[in-house]
Amino acid sequence: MNHATIKEAAIHYNVSESTLYRLARTGDINAKKIGKQWRFPLGTIETSQSVRNDLSNLSPDSKTTKKLRFIDLFCGIGGFHQASIQHDMECVFASDIDKFAQETYRSWYGIQPTGDITKYTDSAANLNKIPEFDVLFAGFPCQPFSYAGRGEGFEDETRGTLFFHVAKIIAHHRPKMFLLENVKGLKSHQEGGTLKVIKETLKNLGYTIYDEVLNSYDFGVPQYRERWFCVAFRNDLNINGFEFSKGQDRGRTIRDILEENPKTVDVQTIPTAEQTRIEYHFEHMDNFPNNRVEHDNTKYKPHTKKGKHGVFSFLKKDRTLRFHIGDRAKTQIQEAYYVHADTFAPAIIANRRPKLWDLRRYLTVKECLALQAFPIDLEFPVSNAQAYKQLGNSVCVNVIASIVSDMTKALERCEFEN
Repeated sequence: MNHATIKEAAIHYNVSESTLYRLARTGDINAKKIGKQWRFPLGTIETSQSVRNDLSNLSPDSKTTKKLRFIDLFCGIGGFHQASIQHDMECVFASDIDKFAQETYRSWYGIQPTGDITKYTDSAANLNKIPEFDVLFAGFPCQPFSYAGRGEGFEDETRGTLFFHVAKIIAHHRPKMFLLENVKGLKSHQEGGTLKVIKETLKNLGYTIYDEVLNSYDFGVPQYRERWFCVAFRNDLNINGFEFSKGQDRGRTIRDILEENPKTVDVQTIPTAEQTRIEYHFEHMDNFPNNRVEHDNTKYKPHTKKGKHGVFSFLKKDRTLRFHIGDRAKTQIQEAYYVHADTFAPAIIANRRPKLWDLRRYLTVKECLALQAFPIDLEFPVSNAQAYKQLGNSVCVNVIASIVSDMTKALERCEFEN
């Protein structure tokens, strides 16, 4: 029996790649993995008919002609992609400059992301190499705008930033809607000047925009991750009054996502020196006012911040244990941060993953997958170090899925009314 790639099978069965990927993952279609890629049967008439019967049971919204096509810029490991395939959308283009992120994306979705997105915006011919699409997703980096507030127009005000290239793609392709993501600090970046230019640019491109800061902790994951999101609809669609679902699902703890029996090779314990400090804190916390423990700083050189101001630790009511440099009369600098299994984690970032003081270990890759609401059966084709970096750079799938649901409902209402 011949087995086709996901792209070949999508053409053969007249469905989207995202649909086939979803059916393969759930076991609702006869498919198997060869190496790291899904393969689909195209051989016998009986097999093909069996697959077609499986596909014929899909809802009308799953048909190819009904699908919204999206592009995934700065795609990373596909947090936007994961959320979009829950709504049976079809990815037609993805881009990320990181070769290891590309490898993970290709392994999980069967799509090879392109590299440098700036290569696609230097001419109309190159912009046309991006397939037509309905929705754009982009979690672009926060960068300053050198000409903010001078009124030169978006090409001058944003030149040199990656947002500039996102704006050029939007201006050229005119998608129905798009969703942008950035850090919460974007709102105050350059005293609000950066966000002002972004909003003015998008409005001048002919879009009605809505923005909000949302926290993943409100969407069923034990991670306190606040991010800025911007939804926009093309003006001619006349979509007004869009509202973000705020999320009403707080309360999950890290214990809810811990692996029952993690592989020994995946478990990294907290360094001995840190464990010693933690033990010292709990052995001596009753001897200090307000349980704020002062640690021995004689091992640090006197001219260093630790040697000059000392190291202190404090157990907060939420059971997070914080170490910081300096006392209350001086500016405190957070030096280390530990969480407890019965609380939530801080936002994971590329160079930081949560450490559990009660279990004396870091969270595993699978646990960090759960913190970002990815399916935990996904396997990374890269090293654990790269996996942690990629998860730290990702969006939380649950938050994106909620926003995409709000967006598609708004679009459906518009199309129904018109």
